[in-house]
Amino acid sequence: MSGASLSRRAIAAALVAAAGCLLACYVVATHPIRGEAPIELDPALAGAWRAVDDDGEVSGLDVFTFTSHGDHYVLTVAGEEEVYEVTTARLGGHRYGNAVEIGDEGGGAVLLFRYRVDGDELRIAPLARDAVARYAARGELAVDGDVADAARPLVLTSPSAQLEAVLLAHGPLELFPGPGQYAVRSRER
Repeated sequence: MSGASLSRRAIAAALVAAAGCLLACYVVATHPIRGEAPIELDPALAGAWRAVDDDGEVSGLDVFTFTSHGDHYVLTVAGEEEVYEVTTARLGGHRYGNAVEIGDEGGGAVLLFRYRVDGDELRIAPLARDAVARYAARGELAVDGDVADAARPLVLTSPSAQLEAVLLAHGPLELFPGPGQYAVRSRER
């Protein structure tokens, strides 16, 4: 497995863990979600975030740190060397993130996620593999990869406009279900 693939797995694992899903369910995309207007920075996302477990207990470790950098965020994930550029978009009243590893020589695969910030709570829902497979089987989305092999990720190859049309037609909870878990903003110690 290439270093770029391992890097995508690292951020996918962190995003998926935040949503309480298994790593095998992740999807990478070839195009970002652009939204109804140009991708803009969402100041509510900035900061360090700690995971919350199934019992509502806050972890002692920062899981994600989003740092503003011009028109995007730089995302670092605790315990990982990889760094990601994250752009945000709004579509149909929902917020989405597009994470691409900085310096990724593997073609800039995009990890898509839906998120919501409520005060100091961040809820993240990654793109669900089984939902993408269903829409691909119906011909509404294009993918590379074996949709029947749930042990491997899928590559969503649909252009941004096609994915956005599916999101608007069917609602984001179809493709970005959950999230079951969330993170809380880290306080200065």
